[in-house]
Amino acid sequence: MIAARSLGMTKLQSIRHVILPQAVRVALPGWSNEYPNILTDSSICYAIGGVMELMTRTSQAVSNTSVTMPLYLVCAGIFILLNFAGMRALHMIEKKIEIPGFGTGAA
Repeated sequence: MIAARSLGMTKLQSIRHVILPQAVRVALPGWSNEYPNILTDSSICYAIGGVMELMTRTSQAVSNTSVTMPLYLVCAGIFILLNFAGMRALHMIEKKIEIPGFGTGAA
């Protein structure tokens, strides 16, 4: 921040162009790890507190029809799709903001 301010940047420019890119590079891997947990924990919240979400809607649909397994399979498919799409998006963001040659091991 001091170096950016000494170059004549405003406080907002310093945060946007210097601080934020560095912070996102550090924080994004942790966010990628937590994304599936948060998505599936919302189902646990449903079981504990009755949060209206995907499992609630599926349970309501099951109680209104005699079809059980196909509805839960569709619900599972939606969860898998959300996890896959979210993780793919986070991975693409990680690749876009990675520093070339930094942290790459011999794989």
